[in-house]
Amino acid sequence: ILMLAALIGITIPSCKKDQFVQLNTDPSIVDKITPEQLFMNSVINMHGDRFEAYYDNFRAIMPWMQMLTALNGNSVTFISDAASFRNVRYNNFYPKVGGNLTDMEELVKKMSAEEQAQRIYEIEIAHIVKAYYAFYVSDVSGSLPYTDAFMVRYGGTETPKYDTQEALFELL
Repeated sequence: ILMLAALIGITIPSCKKDQFVQLNTDPSIVDKITPEQLFMNSVINMHGDRFEAYYDNFRAIMPWMQMLTALNGNSVTFISDAASFRNVRYNNFYPKVGGNLTDMEELVKKMSAEEQAQRIYEIEIAHIVKAYYAFYVSDVSGSLPYTDAFMVRYGGTETPKYDTQEALFELL
């Protein structure tokens, strides 16, 4: 207990209040988001939803493969959660994954030509990740907005057209 009290007594005065206030009130510091942060947020959002694993494995894949069934087999309602299965993926893609990756690309476009050249591979990797997750979402949702999606912040439309699944698979 004495060691804990001593540790607290040492660390509290070491905090710099001025620096804390500056970080929390200076708007020029707060909105410094890097392309790397946007990319990592997208990747985390792709796999950070525990409900997606639940619906993918326990409510969708396992009953179809008869890995998780009642003793007398699947009932007629074993696919009743199909809407949730689609919605989890769809709601992760818009805006958590696709939106962040589009913002990443637009952020890089605002950089100098030299910085853009240094980040060309980062953007191409982001395109791969975005295409992968769009394919993953379209696999259960069918047609979805892709080519016109995510651009409302940059002069695009609020109601993007849906791309057919066939067109998406050719594009992706």
